[in-house]
Amino acid sequence: MSTKDPYKMTNLQLLGWNGRAVSLAANIVVLGYLTYYCTNMLGIPASITGNLLLVSKIFDGFTDLIAGFIIEKTNTKFGKARPYEFCILGVWLCTILLFSCPDFGLIGKCIWVFVMYLFVNSIFQTFLGASETVYLSRAFKYEEDRIRLASASGIFVMLFCTLVSIVFPILMGTLGTTKQGWIPMISILAIPLMLIGMLRFFLVKEINVSEDDMKESMKISDFLEGLKSNQYIYIYLQ
Repeated sequence: MSTKDPYKMTNLQLLGWNGRAVSLAANIVVLGYLTYYCTNMLGIPASITGNLLLVSKIFDGFTDLIAGFIIEKTNTKFGKARPYEFCILGVWLCTILLFSCPDFGLIGKCIWVFVMYLFVNSIFQTFLGASETVYLSRAFKYEEDRIRLASASGIFVMLFCTLVSIVFPILMGTLGTTKQGWIPMISILAIPLMLIGMLRFFLVKEINVSEDDMKESMKISDFLEGLKSNQYIYIYLQ
């Protein structure tokens, strides 16, 4: 009598794993309309909006390094990477706030957009991206399961992005004609996509503890030394 392999991926896990992927992909589609919102609803010049988003990318480079170090030091009952799935809630909550800018002056609006976008892109999305590989290696033991996940993710993401790309302009033509209408419009998408995004946390556990977890953890001095000796970082900054 054969016993069920506890490390073998189930169809439910496949669906759960892709929940966060499609939620994050849909968020990227929504953020593609940020320039339109800033220029047409907030009255911020397009050049200023572009510069705000550009400056946020500089912070993104630093938060990538910090997120990786923090995840390396994480050790909870839920695992090393799994707890950071809650960042998908932060992504959508800050996206709602991003498109709910109060009636400040021009400088106040710029600060609001910059801070909210920074949280979405450089903090919450960064932690989700940095934890992806760690979570994948600890949740699934077999390489064929990981390949199957990658293939399925491409299909799910394409379908959901197409759906959001169709629905969003329709919502813009109804609710999005005024600045106040963007709040319920974004919320209509954000609330269900937050729930979909959390499916991975509830359906996929970390069960495959790799041998790397038995090794000595990275020290802050090792992190700084590796950063200092990485010549490609300096080339990129130039």
